Amino acid sequence: MYAIFKPAGVPSGGHNYDFFGGTNNSIEFGIDPSGDNAFLNQQDIIGVAGNATFPSGTWYTEVVTYNNGTTTTALYKANGGALTSDGGSTSQAMSFSATTPYLGGQTLTSSYFNGSIAEWGFLSGSANPAGIAQWSSCHYGI
Repeated sequence: MYAIFKPAGVPSGGHNYDFFGGTNNSIEFGIDPSGDNAFLNQQDIIGVAGNATFPSGTWYTEVVTYNNGTTTTALYKANGGALTSDGGSTSQAMSFSATTPYLGGQTLTSSYFNGSIAEWGFLSGSANPAGIAQWSSCHYGI
């Protein structure tokens, strides 16, 4: 999954900036405003959290990959057409059979993105995540 986004400040109540989420047993992908780092959770259980920060008012690209065979999740930040590790790699099984997915938020904890999302998407198993870095550099100057 990936998101090209610009945060606009901490949402009311200090909740997460969620790019994508759902209801029970859903996957949640977003930015934690307390540490400004990216995360991928399942039903509010910490899955993986990155190390990069995302101050408001600037465009960013974040990519998360998940290998179902090894249950390994990794986060990457795109900059200048290249992906760099955002730290946060973990082995925790996640189920991507979420119900009622929402773009720009999730309803389980009423977490909604505060800012702009230029793009959000899924990468197929054969996609090259580095291509997202090149795309965001070419089209968005990130």
